[in-house]
Amino acid sequence: MEPKKGLDLNFVGAVASICLLVVVFVIPLVQRNYEKKREAQAKIAETRALVVRWADALNVQRRLDGLFERYVYGTNDVLYGVALPEKDSWGNQLRIRYSVNEYDMRFPARETLVVRSSGPDENPYTGDDVFETRLALKRPEPEK
Repeated sequence: MEPKKGLDLNFVGAVASICLLVVVFVIPLVQRNYEKKREAQAKIAETRALVVRWADALNVQRRLDGLFERYVYGTNDVLYGVALPEKDSWGNQLRIRYSVNEYDMRFPARETLVVRSSGPDENPYTGDDVFETRLALKRPEPEK
């Protein structure tokens, strides 16, 4: 007997079944993952814009000596800072924290402001947090 030439119908059927599985299951799965990733990136970008806006707004509120005028209207938490009235894209309060550098004698009159969102995992002080930092230096006292 001579071997058959051409394609075997079983082989063609198997290839068609595999192609059908790819079209029906794999492509929609990849598309859903892509859409979720885009939504997550959009939320991060929206939150970043909000955090930057608050950091810039608080940065211009200075006392006469050049340090920050403290925002004290929200609820204060010793660990997480003062809650701002706006929430991030995940529904969590934005927080601000002020810190004064009292230990580094090279910069004795420096103050830091950090506006922070907990980020997608909704836990503060993790790697996915969205935050902005501003620095204020105390103006020297005028000589008399």
